[in-house]
Amino acid sequence: MSASGSPQVWFSPPVRIQSMELFSKKQGCPDSPPQPTVLVKRCASCPETQKTPVTREKLQEQQRQLLPAFFRAKKPRKALSSIKWSSYDDVHLCCESSLNTRQYSDSGSMEEPSNSDAAALVDSSCFTATAAGRESPEVSSPSALLSATFPRGAVKAQSSATEATAVKSSSPEASFLGNLSKRGTKKAKKCKRRESKYIHCQPLYQEYWVACTTADGKPKEQRFGLETPLSIAGFISSSLLGASSQMSPRDYTSFWQDIPEVKTKGLLGKISPQRHQLQETIFEVITSEASYLRSLSVAVNHFQKSSNLLQLLGPRDMHILFSNLQQVKEVGERFLLDLEDQLESDVFLPEIGELILRHCPAFQKVYIPYVTNQMYQEQLIQQLMRENAKFPQVLRQLEEQPVCQRQPLKSFLVLPFQRITRLKILLQGILKLALALSDSGLAQSVDNALQAIAQIVSACNENVKCMKQTEELVVLEKQMEFLEVKLIPLISRGRWLVRQGELVHTLILDSGVGHKLRLSSKPCHLHLFSDLLLLSRKREDGRFSVQDYAQIWHVKVEPIAVPALPDTSFLLCLTQNHKGTGSKYLLTTGSLAEKQQWVSLISIQVSSVLPK
Repeated sequence: MSASGSPQVWFSPPVRIQSMELFSKKQGCPDSPPQPTVLVKRCASCPETQKTPVTREKLQEQQRQLLPAFFRAKKPRKALSSIKWSSYDDVHLCCESSLNTRQYSDSGSMEEPSNSDAAALVDSSCFTATAAGRESPEVSSPSALLSATFPRGAVKAQSSATEATAVKSSSPEASFLGNLSKRGTKKAKKCKRRESKYIHCQPLYQEYWVACTTADGKPKEQRFGLETPLSIAGFISSSLLGASSQMSPRDYTSFWQDIPEVKTKGLLGKISPQRHQLQETIFEVITSEASYLRSLSVAVNHFQKSSNLLQLLGPRDMHILFSNLQQVKEVGERFLLDLEDQLESDVFLPEIGELILRHCPAFQKVYIPYVTNQMYQEQLIQQLMRENAKFPQVLRQLEEQPVCQRQPLKSFLVLPFQRITRLKILLQGILKLALALSDSGLAQSVDNALQAIAQIVSACNENVKCMKQTEELVVLEKQMEFLEVKLIPLISRGRWLVRQGELVHTLILDSGVGHKLRLSSKPCHLHLFSDLLLLSRKREDGRFSVQDYAQIWHVKVEPIAVPALPDTSFLLCLTQNHKGTGSKYLLTTGSLAEKQQWVSLISIQVSSVLPK
């Protein structure tokens, strides 16, 4: 009691320790002397005087209970490090272990805090009242607070009357890693892609293609429009090698009548033979797609991902050689899995047309670029065979592996176009059978899908045609020399080569009155483009020296009747040539048929550009 009569209160100021000190150095020992106290004089009316003094033990208990509130929940990292704390789960584990025992690192790593150290972190004034005067919530035990703060890591507490509850955990790190592995397993199961159940029971698509295009050992007529060298080479090689296989393709193929559900329900005896034929044709879409994907898997996994090829060829050559084959395979996998899902829901596959129609945009996105690139694939293979001595050796080693079944690389590269044309043929067969059975719903949906597939095949053919035409212009432009005439670029949008050939340019020399006509002839090479006509002379080195040219709408063809000239001659008139003047050429072909072809083609090109 002071002289003024006011009571004296011994007040221990709150201990403020920076949070980083917890991780940087060891706190004082429990035996260290207590913090110095400060004598504060207060009036009797002071609210602080009227409060019950807070003991050090009670203050530490409150601080220890509210310690986890400083940590914010974050997304857990991939794994728990024994040295660094990377997420709130790590802090949670350390809080659990600190309630039972005090652990220190043996190799100079950061130390885990003890109960007394953790309690010293927090200022009690932070939790007695907020700025608005609201009281902090009461917490019955540290385990309850941990459960409320970290619901995913709620701890099991045992009741205790004297001290904080002990957490039931023999190895916190093992428990954390176990929970992490369980979450990873669930995610892996969710992301795991289901594999087709038909892909491993089908032959390579090369053998299926041979079975579809041969009858009695003789090749059928090719029912596709694209005839690039790679397509022909792939077709011939797969036919010859597939025909020499020891096992017939029919030994692999499964049929609709062999499906367990069809057998158990006796569906085969409940339908007509025509309906049975229709179902087998529909089911062939699934089996042939599985066979196709089996071959694509070999092309991608065995050839495209070959380490030997990757080391031998650069990224540019690998891209030209395989193009977007990986994307083609992925689109086919999704298509096959959807087909199998529909088969499981209804064994008759009544929505086959709608399903194919839904996948047509994906087909168009991957098939057209791939088929367009086939010409460059063939050119690159021929170039590598000539210029890279190691390429034939590496390719031979890959083709001799059992997974290829003696099929060459070319037969794998031609697979996408073979597949899209075969799908068109299958849809044609399904439509024909559906119309015969008067199944209007199936016929309508299949007809829509057939039109979409036909557009893709047509676009493939058109793109290949355009690429070949552009490639021809590129080659011709390198061969042309404009020495005596004005230079004109050959590569132009909408221009293509219609016909080229060697003719004879006949000159009529003036021999005077009363004398016979004197004729002189020299070779003349014509290049007829869609909008241009070039007249040139072919040199010994294979290049062409351009002598004259005119736009196609300034060209006319007129018949000529001269007794001294053969019937294979015609008059070519250029009303406006490269000089802006007119010129005429008397040309002679080798036969009447050739003359008729030239006259007809020139007339057609002129009429196509003139306004009607």
